[in-house]
Formats: sequence, structure tokens, C-alpha cells
Amino acid sequence: MIWFVVLAADGVVPSAGRGATVPAGAVAIPGYTGTLAQLGKMVMTDQGLFSRPLSAVVQSQGHQHTLQNMPAGTIVTVFDASGGEALEQFTVTAEGQTEIIDLPDPGRYQITVVAPLPAMPMIVEVAT
Repeated sequence: MIWFVVLAADGVVPSAGRGATVPAGAVAIPGYTGTLAQLGKMVMTDQGLFSRPLSAVVQSQGHQHTLQNMPAGTIVTVFDASGGEALEQFTVTAEGQTEIIDLPDPGRYQITVVAPLPAMPMIVEVAT
């Protein structure tokens, strides 16, 4: 069986698989030993196939949640899972920007961080 990936124009792997033959438009990945899930989180560069970096990690302390060193173009969404509504969405405009999200009301929240490609989105659930 041959592992293969289909590549987007920017090198991101939107789909991957394994079969007896490589479908038209796909690229064979000989010697690949990982999983299908891992392969779907990769990007192809001139140097080869690599895991996509994660978007900014949320660091929580009490009801304050810090996102550091985000690249310009990162989209952050805060969703109130308890109340079922989006509270905030913003786009980072400055390279290396840091944001502190304050959620003082008790509840469950979801913070989604989507940095520009090839970064992987980061979704974090927090409770205060």
C-alpha cells in the first residue's frame, strides 16, 4: 500500500490516503510510517513534508487567558459554551501581538485561534 497526499497550492495537505495506486493529482509519500491523522496535519515545502505548526497556545490563569506572540492575520474567537453565543471575534493586526482575554463570569468558554496557513487552528475549552 502506498501513502499519498493531495496538496493545496500553498503546500498544505487537505486530504491524504493509502491505496494500491496513487490517484491522479496526488503525490506519493514513500516510506511514510505515521498515521493518516498525522499526515492530514502536514505541509509540503521544498525541504520535504513537515508537521504544521500550531496557532498560539492559550495560557490560562484564573479568569484571564493570554495569547502571546500571534502573527498578523490571526483570527481569535471567544464563544460562551454555557450561553451558546459568540462573545468576541477579532483579527490580529500587528506581528507578535499579545492579547489577554478576561472572562470573569462563571461558565464554560471556547477560545479558537486560527493563525495564517500553514499553522493549525487551536481550540481550547476553559471554565471559570
